[in-house]
Amino acid sequence: MDVILKVLEGAKQGAAIAVKKPQFVIGRSQSCNLCAGSTAISRQHCAITRDEARVAIKDLGSRNGTLVNGNRIEGEVELTSGDEITIGPLKFLVTITPGINNAKKPEVKSVAEAVARTAQKPHIDIGDDDISQWLLGPSSALTETQTIRIDDTNAVQQLREAAEAPEEDADSSEMDTKAIDAEAQPENQSAKKSGPGKLPKLPQKPSAKDSREAAAEALRAWSRRR
Repeated sequence: MDVILKVLEGAKQGAAIAVKKPQFVIGRSQSCNLCAGSTAISRQHCAITRDEARVAIKDLGSRNGTLVNGNRIEGEVELTSGDEITIGPLKFLVTITPGINNAKKPEVKSVAEAVARTAQKPHIDIGDDDISQWLLGPSSALTETQTIRIDDTNAVQQLREAAEAPEEDADSSEMDTKAIDAEAQPENQSAKKSGPGKLPKLPQKPSAKDSREAAAEALRAWSRRR
């Protein structure tokens, strides 16, 4: 037969767990087949047993007890399909089928038949070997979500700082260049002021009139000497 536990309340609400082993232990201990992280659940809380004829649940001396259809059980109680099991903050719906899904089906001969067969599957079962430590309480799930959000925020902040760093370096380089230019300007101005001095003005050439008079005077002086 097939025994399925559907999670009605808890962090994994809606998930379906297939109970495949003869004894399926639920508790907070890592050695349990189904490990739940709530402190309201004992380390070895309860066990579901199954064989070819019946399915039963037994409380293992838990502190808060195991409820079947709202009633706290003592010892071992047989389960039927449709029963609700409450274990701390978790609630499961029990579904028991005679094992039709385990029977070998004929080979698929067409695409339409494959689609129809896939549609008949109500859900994807999770084996008890795959669920160790996955069923956490709401508080633990919330803490995990908050941690992820903080890490993402820090990562975004670091990326922003890394992107802004080159701009700040460029701004500082530009300020340094301006400061150097400002310091160099007085030196350039002083260099301009202290550059080579101007040459003295050359005496102006005598005009043509002065040249003629000088020539005439020289001629007269020469005539006197004779």
